[in-house]
Amino acid sequence: MPRTFTFTGAISLLVLLSFLTSATAHAQEQSYFIDGYHGGIWGHFPYKYASFIKGEMQKYPEWKVNLEIEPVTWDSIQAVDPDGYGFIRCQLMDSSYTARMEYVNPAYGQPYMFNISGESIIRQLAYGMRTLRRHFPGVTFSTYSSEEPCFTTALPGILHSFGFQYASLKNPNTCWGGYTAAHGGEMLQWVGPDGSAIRTVPRYATEKLEKGSTWQTNAWRNDPAYISDAMAYGIRRPVGMCLQDAGWTQGPWLGSREALQTAPHTNTTYTTWRHYFKEILKGSTKDKRAAAIPDWKLSQEDIHVSLVWGGQILQRVAAAVRQTENKLVSAEMVAALNHHFYQTPWPGQALDKAWTNLLLSQHHDTWIVPYNKKHGITWQQQVDLWTDTALHISDSILSAGTVANGFSAKKRNTGIRELRVYNTSGRERTSMVHYSFSMSAVRPMASPLLLDPDGHPVQYQIEEAPEIQPTGGSKQITLHFEATAPSLGYATYQLVLHPVKAPGPFTASRPPIISRLKNGNFQLETDLYKILVDPKRGGIMRRLLLKAKERMGDLIPSHEFLADTASRGIGELRGYFYKEKVFHSSQEHPATVSILTNGPLYAILKIEGKIGNTPFTQLLQLSRRDPLIRTQLTIDWQKAAIPGIGAYPQRRHFRNVDPGKAFYNSRYKLLTLFPVDVPEATVHKDAPFDIYQSRLKNTFYDRWDSIKNDVLLHWVNIDSRDKTYGFALFADATTSYAQGGDLPLGLTTQYIGSGLFGANYTVDGPTVLRYAFMPHGGDWKTSGVNRASADFNTPLKLIATENRAHDRPVKRRSGRKAQKRASFLSVDPSAGWDVTAFKMDGEGSYILRLFNAVGDGQPYCLRLSERLVKTKNITLELIDLNGRSLGTLPADKNGRDFQLRIPPLGLRTIKIICN
Repeated sequence: MPRTFTFTGAISLLVLLSFLTSATAHAQEQSYFIDGYHGGIWGHFPYKYASFIKGEMQKYPEWKVNLEIEPVTWDSIQAVDPDGYGFIRCQLMDSSYTARMEYVNPAYGQPYMFNISGESIIRQLAYGMRTLRRHFPGVTFSTYSSEEPCFTTALPGILHSFGFQYASLKNPNTCWGGYTAAHGGEMLQWVGPDGSAIRTVPRYATEKLEKGSTWQTNAWRNDPAYISDAMAYGIRRPVGMCLQDAGWTQGPWLGSREALQTAPHTNTTYTTWRHYFKEILKGSTKDKRAAAIPDWKLSQEDIHVSLVWGGQILQRVAAAVRQTENKLVSAEMVAALNHHFYQTPWPGQALDKAWTNLLLSQHHDTWIVPYNKKHGITWQQQVDLWTDTALHISDSILSAGTVANGFSAKKRNTGIRELRVYNTSGRERTSMVHYSFSMSAVRPMASPLLLDPDGHPVQYQIEEAPEIQPTGGSKQITLHFEATAPSLGYATYQLVLHPVKAPGPFTASRPPIISRLKNGNFQLETDLYKILVDPKRGGIMRRLLLKAKERMGDLIPSHEFLADTASRGIGELRGYFYKEKVFHSSQEHPATVSILTNGPLYAILKIEGKIGNTPFTQLLQLSRRDPLIRTQLTIDWQKAAIPGIGAYPQRRHFRNVDPGKAFYNSRYKLLTLFPVDVPEATVHKDAPFDIYQSRLKNTFYDRWDSIKNDVLLHWVNIDSRDKTYGFALFADATTSYAQGGDLPLGLTTQYIGSGLFGANYTVDGPTVLRYAFMPHGGDWKTSGVNRASADFNTPLKLIATENRAHDRPVKRRSGRKAQKRASFLSVDPSAGWDVTAFKMDGEGSYILRLFNAVGDGQPYCLRLSERLVKTKNITLELIDLNGRSLGTLPADKNGRDFQLRIPPLGLRTIKIICN
């Protein structure tokens, strides 16, 4: 029977012909491909692999190679494969746009970037570039690109300051940990939070996630549909990408020159990123949606990343990295202060070793595959080795300060200890410090006398350990007191252990912080808060009152953050135990609550409860005037009865290609809840050198193709809509948070089940988390949330020295007398700037880095110490991250005050030259 020709059929035929014509036209257009290698000796790089690359490049002269190789790799390859090393060296010496090889990511440890501090990111690039320049003199760094989602919003400003011109936001073949949002056309200006911009090839708006995959987009092999969609969108020179794992032996990823002239890769050309930007994308890029290169102010939530948040092994990695970041930066600053005030030698080599160990511990593989083994140990165990080395060096540098100021002969054997309190921030700080020491249990001790730098008695709280230490029959004594230290400086307190005249009852004038009520509840009251803890309901906080106070002439009214009749309370643990098919809450069991420390200045409340059948302990730590309520949670998992916690069991049926993963769904993980009353809340979070408002209605997702950025780097804050009050949550390690709908703000506490690649994310001992929270009046800016985070992560450092007969005073330069209180530099307190680095360079100058976290971008004053300007000729030079001069800062007539402008969320690095 013959077919009948219809109008509908005619239309269909025309559509088909139109499509074929369009496809033919597009096939005649040129497309490009970024090929190369990713890895290194810690990730993957066979020792003779450089020679393999040499052979393939000689065999295929049209092939271009982009390298993302751990810089330390070349220390080994230089020795074991000199021929291949020499070839790579020659290739990288060519910095022209026609070069066949480009280094596209010089970061020392190939970190994800979004999960570490901004200062760590700067050191990653600085140490990596320094290492590569040692191996490849003249190597040029033009483009930042990564095979993993190693992106964060602050990169445009950082990269620009290091001299980069271009960036890519693609990672088409390794999206296990995530991908950026699809956005825009051929090229855009990626605008950072500080307004800096860098020309960038995005993941195109038309670049789709690959079907049947959970780690690729369709740009990974220049899929014909990818090219066709891009060209239909107006992208005339589309580019795909795959940085192969070093060790793969395919050679050119899409094949030889001949293969690129036939389907499916007709008219595809290999290129380096530098060549693509400089030669292929000459001038302005135009597409049908924009007349010029459009701007994109990328939000951190446009970086869709996910790791196995709540997995115990990942928690240990994150905690080790954060602890080391915090201590190393502080040790570096203390070393610079001691060099200035006491002429102690600058420990440059030791700091380099500490930093390179920390940078390797931040390697992306330590976070995404912490169970994988390298040299017989897991990545997590390797992180412990790296961070232990860095921590040991940091501790050595800090302890070196104990003899920096020496002692006069008159003070010897007098039982005097000098407690030097260092402040590494750019503002004066007052906070609680703790000093523990041993005293003979035989010799009775009179009440110690604690004196401030001006010789005035200081109120303190003393605590004696009930047991006698076995060594020497000594008792452990702890002093808790509030110390005040000037900005970027120190204050020295004196502790007289056996005063001739005992001091008065300094701590008896105020009631203790904790009291037990008649109904069995515990009340905690400080100058700022009133808290009610209910043992019958698992030790949750049933009441949290922020007291009224005056700030800058305005009265901030009191606010109840919890209704006394609410079904939930702060500190409740809640999660889905899938083996039992039930949600468990810590409210199911009464808790045992006891007082560990109690006084008018400092107190610790111990809460012992259960989640399911597993015991846990929460320690609540409060100080009289500290806005932070500090908490340590320990969950003592029982080896014989490890539960499964998460949305569902997946271990037996785990498949990489399945988009749904149990570990994505935070709603079912064990959460620590904070059900505070903040209706119509807005959410702000921090990222490396960024603070931004969340656009998420909730944080929940359960599939790879719908990832949301729920990362908690340092803090997350919720403010009431009218900005009259809010609540901030601080974590001591990078993790995630949950919030939305009927679920209040929650800190991800535990996940036990299948993770990436089917690994069993189990527990093998106690889980220990440290966090803090802060109810506040006003919004996150006016209440100082960012500064509270800095206080939580880098508190005042107390370093003590005991006078002994064998101590020898440190010799000083003539005329230099030790000061009890000293400051190198102070920042105008209204500027809103944070000191992120203070160190020395190789030329005897000081390097200061400032981040404008909450300031308005107006010029403010940096004031140097009077002692410094009296003894030295001072020049303040603005420099970029490569150390190149950008001009000098003007000084006032007094020679101490220098004017500086930093854009909001911007960075400035200053070289302080002392002649």
